[in-house]
Amino acid sequence: MDSTSLLTQLSHPDYNERRRAEDALVALGESAVLSLIDVVETRLFVPALRAASALSRLGDTRGTLPVARLLLDQVGSARQDIILLLAQWKVAGGGDDPVARELISLARDCTEAQSAQTLGGAVSYGLSALVSQELLEGKLLQAIRKHSVGWTRRAQVVGTGSFRNLRELSPLIQALRSPQHEQRNTATARLIELGSEAVPVLLEALSHDSPLVRFRAAEALGKIGDPRAVEPLLKLASVLSLDFDVQQAATEALRNLARKRMQTPEPDDVPALILLVRHLRFSHPDAADDAAVALTTLARRHPSPALRGALKWLRSFGLALTPTFKEAHRAIEEATKQWKDLPLTATAPEKEENLPLPATEEVLPGQREGEEQQ
Repeated sequence: MDSTSLLTQLSHPDYNERRRAEDALVALGESAVLSLIDVVETRLFVPALRAASALSRLGDTRGTLPVARLLLDQVGSARQDIILLLAQWKVAGGGDDPVARELISLARDCTEAQSAQTLGGAVSYGLSALVSQELLEGKLLQAIRKHSVGWTRRAQVVGTGSFRNLRELSPLIQALRSPQHEQRNTATARLIELGSEAVPVLLEALSHDSPLVRFRAAEALGKIGDPRAVEPLLKLASVLSLDFDVQQAATEALRNLARKRMQTPEPDDVPALILLVRHLRFSHPDAADDAAVALTTLARRHPSPALRGALKWLRSFGLALTPTFKEAHRAIEEATKQWKDLPLTATAPEKEENLPLPATEEVLPGQREGEEQQ
């Protein structure tokens, strides 16, 4: 059973079926994390609880705050279930993420107070166990709200929407390998229409056995323009393999994605934009220029220390800088000069290894003689 079918099984009416699906998703490891976070954020409690449990077992701290936010909607035993999952998070102390570390520590304090109350009203922090538990839960909720400033709550799914669309995604991914060109076109168009909801499944499809699926997944990701796709697409575009058409599809997707981010850049795009500038500035300068334009826009509208991570990649490396790069460098320097003495956030490895090679010939997918149109 593929991951999309497993995600759908998290809402199965039979508890044992839900647990089996959770176990299978945990076995998939890191590749399932983004999809599990998406299920948590639907706020449908039954599948969200199972997805939260899977994330707790996996220990990936990207899921800690999304799971913690479920507490904002729950009371009573449901709230205790979520607190317990946070307290049992596999990564001891929250790993390297200070937010996750804080939330897990507070959740563990809550469960200790709950245990003290259960064992007969033991005293904690000079108060009764019951009062202590309520105070600690209040601290946990306060921390969640503090770390959710600027977060937009996704509308709860009722009847149709994000989680129900997971039922549609599995056959759409399978349709990408159909021998019928029109059926592949229809599936690709529908995935693009679903937008960010389809991104986790499309990212997984980039490593599908079928080159047709990888090709179409890359195409859809480029047209959706979600910055989460930048790093996986860069890897696909730079790996030397026999799937030349797939590599070219990934490259074209990066161009499309850079163009879309240039049109509507968001502050959270900065790490992805830096990757685009860094890896494409020699091989595909048009896409790197689009990313530089987006960085310029963000420097003027939403200056932040993270932008300074782009400066080293906007410098000359023995070649003349494009006007776009010069403007981006100037705009970032001016907008972020108050942070110039801060250490740079690590947004990309320091070494220049594993860069995509410059293209010597632009051959688009489907152009080679005798091959079926993708």
